[in-house]
Amino acid sequence: MAAISHRIAGPGPLGAAAAPHRPLGRSAAVIAAAAAKGARRARALEGASDELRAAAAQCLDWAPARRRVRAAFAPVLPTLDHCLFKMAPKGIQMEENYEKNSKGVEIFWKSWLPREGTAAKAALFFCHGYGDTCTFFFEGIAKRIAAAGYAVYAMDYPGFGLSYGLHGYIANFDGMVDHVIEQYARIRGMKEVRELPHFLLGQSMGGAVALKIHLKQEKEWDGVLLVAPMCKISEDVTPPAPVLKALSILSCLLPEAKLFPQKDIGDLAFRDPRKRKVAEYNAISYSDQMRLRTAVELLKATKDIESQLEKISSPLLILHGAADMVTDPQVHPRATPPTMSSLNSLFNRSTFGTKCKTCLNLVISRIKLLRNRRELQLINMRKEMVQYLQTGQESIARIRVEHIIREQNILAAYEIVELFCEFVLARVPIVEVQKECPLELREAIASIIFASGRCSDLPELMHLRNLFTTKYGKEFVAAAMELRPDSGVNRTIIEKLSVKAPSGESKLKVLKAIAQEYNVEWDSSNTEAEFNKKYEDLLDGSGSSVHQVQPPIIENSPVASASRDKPPALNPPVRDAEKHQFLESPSSPAGGSRAYVASKTIVATQEHHSPAEEISCTNPSSSDVLEKARAAIAAATRASAAARAAAELANVKSTSQ
Repeated sequence: MAAISHRIAGPGPLGAAAAPHRPLGRSAAVIAAAAAKGARRARALEGASDELRAAAAQCLDWAPARRRVRAAFAPVLPTLDHCLFKMAPKGIQMEENYEKNSKGVEIFWKSWLPREGTAAKAALFFCHGYGDTCTFFFEGIAKRIAAAGYAVYAMDYPGFGLSYGLHGYIANFDGMVDHVIEQYARIRGMKEVRELPHFLLGQSMGGAVALKIHLKQEKEWDGVLLVAPMCKISEDVTPPAPVLKALSILSCLLPEAKLFPQKDIGDLAFRDPRKRKVAEYNAISYSDQMRLRTAVELLKATKDIESQLEKISSPLLILHGAADMVTDPQVHPRATPPTMSSLNSLFNRSTFGTKCKTCLNLVISRIKLLRNRRELQLINMRKEMVQYLQTGQESIARIRVEHIIREQNILAAYEIVELFCEFVLARVPIVEVQKECPLELREAIASIIFASGRCSDLPELMHLRNLFTTKYGKEFVAAAMELRPDSGVNRTIIEKLSVKAPSGESKLKVLKAIAQEYNVEWDSSNTEAEFNKKYEDLLDGSGSSVHQVQPPIIENSPVASASRDKPPALNPPVRDAEKHQFLESPSSPAGGSRAYVASKTIVATQEHHSPAEEISCTNPSSSDVLEKARAAIAAATRASAAARAAAELANVKSTSQ
């Protein structure tokens, strides 16, 4: 593989002093026609110097000539009256490369990276439109995206811009897509890009290229962004069917001929005449009549994409003007009838199935991103734990290990949610046509609903919960959220998303595993003894100056019976996850003063749970009693926390001695 690369230090020439290549046997008439077209383009450059006009008048059929022209125009671009040139961010790291691929074609590609010292959030790969290049208007767009913290990569297709090949000629659309896949695969394999999320951005014909890439590499991309994608060429610029048939036959005889009848796409693409004049300075763009083979390949590509729109599974964002006169805005992935714009159909008024598919795909993609980040965090946390064990800071290790267990549980829960989302995604058509939840999908859907309230990093789960609420009703969703007996929520995901503190046995197991993994010589006897201590032992331990605090017992209160023998923190109230429970005052007759204890639990930070219960009274006369009960529980909780902290401190002192 031959590669030529250089850093951009200024608007210097790109060094194409070589003579333009012309194939043998090329007609002098064709060359003369190209020169005449170049002369017309040169006359259209208002305010340009004679040197620029002379450069623009060249025949641009081959890459060396296009590279010389681009080098001549490069110093002028920053002075153009357009926001993309005048207001481009400064300090962006840029690099240009020429690289021969496996087919021997020299490809031009360019990168725009965030300012030095800024880590990239994701990598965006651009696919430009027909006749365009990645070094004109997109230059300003790429700089703005890079300034926002994203790495941007773009290339010129063979025959376009600065890449080698006959100007504006597409011999085979799928072959051109393969060139893009190969080049972007090389870039994605680079060390600084490999671990980032990868997104495709396609404009006009580049939208068709991006969709083709996604259809060939469904699992390789984290999302696709399309700007006026060419899913279908507008009828306004397409000849009648008989003419198309004749031109298709003629393309086999004269594939490179510029004979395809069309309107001036430049006039259709720019409504503002001032911007149209600025676009004339994109001197290496292809603005001649379309070549016959190119036209046939574009029509074939749009028909192929239109027939495969239902296979688009990636998270998708489409931006398309309803008045577009070149590409048809009514033919899009996930679009509803033609009377509805693509954005409305995608985000506002699409069917249950379409919205459900979109949300499920977004959840799956987001889990992949979060998994990478959390796995790195988990590795760092385990390394910190090794340092604590090596330096004898076991008391800190015993606390921090809970965070490791929690991260492991979240990762396991994410994996289960991802599997359930993929399972439901494959059966969305079944869900859409049936009014009741299918039995084989009940566990998956109920588990997704249950996780929606406990996985704040996955906001799309909340959208799915709203969709299922609309589909199956509030009772179905409430059963899953409250873990009623018939909810069907997966037991493993309940355990992994539980707020219950891990047991001493599980914490000791993780600590031993970390010590073994990193070959740390660690005596676990002290930690085992600490974990095996009962709560009362912590209060009565040697060296502890903290005395057990007995909270006041309030007669006629719902917690009085639980407070007589032990503090409430040592005897947590009985919970029922499936039914609400009523506690009656022992001094009142049945049906007297009754307090309703809700099953909602406040997360406790102590090793032994002492969760406060949210208490509301069904009898207004007992409100004072309940307020005192709440105060008693709070006092007991504070006393328990203080006792535990003091015991830990005493342990640390004894260990250091």
